[in-house]
Amino acid sequence: MAETEIPDNQKIQDNNSTTSNYVIAIITAIIYVVAVHSSAVISDMMFFIPTVVGTLGIPAIFAGIYYLVKRKGFSKVFAWSTVILCIVSYFGHSLE
Repeated sequence: MAETEIPDNQKIQDNNSTTSNYVIAIITAIIYVVAVHSSAVISDMMFFIPTVVGTLGIPAIFAGIYYLVKRKGFSKVFAWSTVILCIVSYFGHSLE
């Protein structure tokens, strides 16, 4: 009998890789919020936490749309889209 190969969309991604992608996204969002809102972050945690969660919203939507189409790679797309959007947004804020 020949071995059948598992299709890419049914392979289980390494859990460590998935977790590290989420950690990269969260750390990137925290760095972005601290860099853009440095005076308000230290004094007000009720501002900091929702701002970090809000920063992760748009990349999560992009990754969700990608996942609906391809059925793989949510955490990877989420991490990279968070990094790219935070960098672009930071430079957009610095132009003001």
